[in-house]
Amino acid sequence: MIVFDCFLAVQEDISFKDYIPLISSTVVIALFIIDRIINYCKTKNELKRTWYYKVFLEPSIDKISEFYQKIYATFKESSELLKLKDSIPHNEYMILVAKENGKFQELKREFEAEVVTPIQFVYKKVGTCLTKSVLDTEDFYTKSIEKNNFTEEFLFEFSSVIAVHKANFIKELYKPIN
Repeated sequence: MIVFDCFLAVQEDISFKDYIPLISSTVVIALFIIDRIINYCKTKNELKRTWYYKVFLEPSIDKISEFYQKIYATFKESSELLKLKDSIPHNEYMILVAKENGKFQELKREFEAEVVTPIQFVYKKVGTCLTKSVLDTEDFYTKSIEKNNFTEEFLFEFSSVIAVHKANFIKELYKPIN
């Protein structure tokens, strides 16, 4: 009981003015801790962005450009072969169309293995969007081959649409760091 009485006596002697230095130092410590937490989160996000850039983006940029250039070059070569439609029997022409579509499939598989799959392993949503973008490009390529319209105007239109597909792919690729 004596200890309790001493505590009450001490408590009665302390006024609100005596708590002000304690409150200000507590606020300073709390602000310091909040600042550390915010800086930690910023640094962590910046490290993730830098890692994504170094591991996925930087090595992929050249591969992406090369893939879309190869698509155009393959389509141009295929169009030269398929222009001869009238001189080839229908069955052989259909086999030739399938072979030309197969060339795109080879390019696509190689590209997916080198660029899309590693990203998809770590970033599922981004990988799914990238896969969709590649499939859209594949659909356009296949429909373009089947149109059997290989004029210079169509080749120009084809290259323009392929450039849009490339831009969409790159836009999806950059989502994790934006």
